[in-house]
Order: sequence, then structure tokens, then C-alpha cells
Amino acid sequence: MPDKLMCDYAIRRLEKSVDDLNAAKICYDAGLFDAAANRAYYVIYHALRAVLALDNIERSKHSGNISYFREHYIATDIFDRAYSDTIKNAENLRNEADYDDMLTTSAEDAIDVINKANSFLISVREHVTNRVAQERCRKMP
Repeated sequence: MPDKLMCDYAIRRLEKSVDDLNAAKICYDAGLFDAAANRAYYVIYHALRAVLALDNIERSKHSGNISYFREHYIATDIFDRAYSDTIKNAENLRNEADYDDMLTTSAEDAIDVINKANSFLISVREHVTNRVAQERCRKMP
């Protein structure tokens, strides 16, 4: 059972995901597609870390957190298996946007990853809300 602090972490990480989603949309509207892809990835990353907080799990690397989420939440069908591809595609797009000087994120790729990040966030928020309510840690804001 997660304690109140872990529930607080989960809620804060969801708040960060919402902030990142808003930032991704702002970047997209401004034509900053690489930045939009970066923020969309972090929507997903902070959201999955919200789930992990309820298990009191925190890995030192992104890959460790993602691996744990896939093993314990996607492979077990708690979350749709399609989210594994969503995570991987967002991660790849973010890495290209951030580290490949010769590639530029297209408007189509940026809006696609934003929409998929939004879908992921909605699913994670529902899961976290239900777990927090079951655990009676704290009500969602």
C-alpha cells in the first residue's frame, strides 16, 4: 500500500504531465515542433512515473522506469499494449529532436505524438485516481 508521500508524488507527477502537455501544445502552435516532441515525451514519462510512485519505484534512468512500467503495467494488460509503441515512438522522436542536428520533427509527427501523449495521460490519470481513491491516500485535486 502506498503511503501518503507516494500518493503526493503520483499527484505531482500527473500535474507535471499536464504542464508538459500544455507546453507541447504551445510549442506546436508556435511552430517549434522539436520542442513540442520533447515536451510530449515528458507528458508520457512523468505520467508513467506517477504510476510507479504508487509502487514506491524510482529507477535512476529513464530506461529503467520505462522498463518497469512495461513489465508491470503493459505486459500484464493493466494498460493497453499499444502504449508500449506510444512510449517507444515518443522516446525515439524526442531523441531525434534533441540530439540529431540534421533531423527536424515534422508538424505531422509533432501533433501525432502530442495526441498520443494526451491519450496516455488520460488513461494514467484514471488509473492513478482510482488507486489513490482505493488507498485513501488523498483526493485528487
